[in-house]
Amino acid sequence: MEKLNKSKLFKGFYYAMIIYIVCAVLFFVVGDRQLKYKENIKELLNNEEAVGGVTDKVIFDQKITSDDDIVSGVQLLVATYSRKNDGNFIVSLLDSDSKKELASSKVSVKEFQDNATYKVLFDKDVTGLKDRQVIVRITADTKVETKAATIYLNKTMATEKASKNGKEMDGTLCISLINEKPIFFGQHYFLFALLGGLLIALYGFNVIRKFKAGKDSLVTMFVGTYIKYKFLIKQLVSRDFKTKYKRSVLGFFWSFLNPLFTMAIQYIVFSTIFRANIDNFPVYLLTGSILFTFFTESVGVGLTSIINNSSLITKVYMPKYIYPVSKVLSTAINLLISFAPLLLAVLVTGEKITKAYLLLPFVVICLLVFCLGMSFMLSAFMVFFRDTQFLWGIVSLLWMYATPLFYPESIIPSHFAFVLKVNPMYYFIKFARIVIMDGISPEPIQYVMCMLCSAVSLIIGMIVFKKSQDRFVLYL
Repeated sequence: MEKLNKSKLFKGFYYAMIIYIVCAVLFFVVGDRQLKYKENIKELLNNEEAVGGVTDKVIFDQKITSDDDIVSGVQLLVATYSRKNDGNFIVSLLDSDSKKELASSKVSVKEFQDNATYKVLFDKDVTGLKDRQVIVRITADTKVETKAATIYLNKTMATEKASKNGKEMDGTLCISLINEKPIFFGQHYFLFALLGGLLIALYGFNVIRKFKAGKDSLVTMFVGTYIKYKFLIKQLVSRDFKTKYKRSVLGFFWSFLNPLFTMAIQYIVFSTIFRANIDNFPVYLLTGSILFTFFTESVGVGLTSIINNSSLITKVYMPKYIYPVSKVLSTAINLLISFAPLLLAVLVTGEKITKAYLLLPFVVICLLVFCLGMSFMLSAFMVFFRDTQFLWGIVSLLWMYATPLFYPESIIPSHFAFVLKVNPMYYFIKFARIVIMDGISPEPIQYVMCMLCSAVSLIIGMIVFKKSQDRFVLYL
């Protein structure tokens, strides 16, 4: 049986440092602007009236005051009249006093969704605009009005009235500036990355020093146990995965089919019957469903892992946490397979695959750690209180409806917004959706929330499990 030694420990920290450096560089490259700047977009006014097809014969001007120093684009509330349109919108930013063009962008109206918001990003940022008034000018190169998209006007809350071909209109265009605020962490990213690397190196040297002196640390205990029992862990994971599909005709192929069938049914119900107005609803739905299904399944099998292995636990000594770990890892195999239909949905719906996809392992690992923590805690509860599995069924159902899986988070009333803030699954799913659907890196706060939820779950789960594991044999 393999044992931990100084050479393996040193090699482990060496590889850990290499992985850390690679990840730090990867986050910087993939994170791009989202790492350095935070978007600040005012809520759009309610749409009350369409202005008519935007063609090359009309020019709309709207004066807006910038809240921040940087403006990177404009958000529009657009409509397509539920038809296929041609041409491009031309959106410009002008100085209110000199009428000088500060930035401009051309976007195809074919990208517009009916009655939806659309972000028009300029080729370059415009700076020095804090508390300054600018003009947003919108026109198009479409010549036929029946092939033109439109924007909306709000008359009720009109503050600064818009103009059409120089003539004042009776309302304000439903548009807003995309302001950006610098993020301190992103602006000093490499300093923080260097500090993190130094902390890992110092901790590694301290662990090695203790190991030489014959003292154990959390790392040496964990790694040592893994090395000693890794064969058993692999066997348990393999057994659990194979048992799930034993005597099944299609076998593990169900891990591919289940997400597709679930998405198809929910898509029909929520997009047709309830008419959920969400951009690329299939991908939106499948992303949330896959992650939440993994969560409920892994915790569901994890909480029974101790009582289902009672015969082994009472006869053979081995670390008891191996059982919840093996259950969660076996379910993680299904999760990885489930990403195949998600990728298929992305390709079929025309969603772009970007470099941001390289960030998906981060959220998967965070979710895996979160599920481990939940499994540790609930498996311990299950030993002493057998009704835990039935309560978990109810809790997981409530949890599902409290998570925006098949509905947009925007429909949640403001006085219930706290439900999302205290919901860890919301952060994991939101992170994945930003990566997959927006093709960009989430803001740093999203990374922090994912890691925080995972760490809190794991710490609480390990404390509960460790304090109660010695009494398991008395109740099995």
